[in-house]
Amino acid sequence: MTIVSGPEALRQETVDAVKQWTYRPYILDGRPVPVDLTMGISESLGAGVLFEPVSPGRVRVSSGVMAGRVLYRTEPIIPTLPVDAKVSGATVLSAVIGPDGTVLELMPISGPEFLRIPVADTVRQWRYKPFLIDGTPVEVETTITLNIDFGH
Repeated sequence: MTIVSGPEALRQETVDAVKQWTYRPYILDGRPVPVDLTMGISESLGAGVLFEPVSPGRVRVSSGVMAGRVLYRTEPIIPTLPVDAKVSGATVLSAVIGPDGTVLELMPISGPEFLRIPVADTVRQWRYKPFLIDGTPVEVETTITLNIDFGH
């Protein structure tokens, strides 16, 4: 992977995030083939800032940056719904991630009521790469959004 341009402070975060992406193979004559990909990525909390200090030892980081720092993630177990139920949507949680990458606090902000508990139970199990400031792990405030679509 080659980085052509961008702020030095964001480069490793961007590489870490992109390395977690999975792509469908490009198929040519029925076989997957390697491809070169050039992309532009834009992520900011505002005015090109990676994080915003909240209190000593805690910063606010955008959901996009933190999504790229997930080391371990499970998917929610959703309660059984009637076949004709047409429910889908985003469940948004306010979260505090500890210096060790564990989820310390979660509070539902929005989303279907019956999804909030299973989504929160799932996110509590996630683990993140610690967020470092000057080499020191800090607590992070962020939001986490899970989109649930039952395919109806």
